[in-house]
Amino acid sequence: MQNLRLMDRLSELDLAEEQIRQSLSLRVRKSVQKHLSGLLNTKQGSVLIDNDYGVPDFSIGPGNGQAPNGELIAQVVLALINSYEPRLIKPKVKLTLSNSDNLSMAFVISGLVETNNEHQNLTFSGTLLTNGSFLFDPIE
Repeated sequence: MQNLRLMDRLSELDLAEEQIRQSLSLRVRKSVQKHLSGLLNTKQGSVLIDNDYGVPDFSIGPGNGQAPNGELIAQVVLALINSYEPRLIKPKVKLTLSNSDNLSMAFVISGLVETNNEHQNLTFSGTLLTNGSFLFDPIE
């Protein structure tokens, strides 16, 4: 609990140990998702202190008629996660062409995260839109 801010500590005083553990787990999941969203929605080269931070431009260009290479994108995203999100242990990235519109791609990012000295499975899903932005599904 020492990693929590004062107001978070005070609000958790009335909670049972199991509720505190669930609350911490949810906060960690949301924090990892927020950082991944920022990382994957930043264009590479736009951050002054680190030119490698963010994703390269995956757009193919109009009239090219080529679908984006999901395997290549997954490899780049996995390398970025390994470099910039150390809380996600043994990450895996899977991209598949969306069934709904054949333009966007569905993605699943999974791995382990350590909370309360335990490893918990963590999975994020969402859509890679045609403009190159990653839209994450909400955490429940």
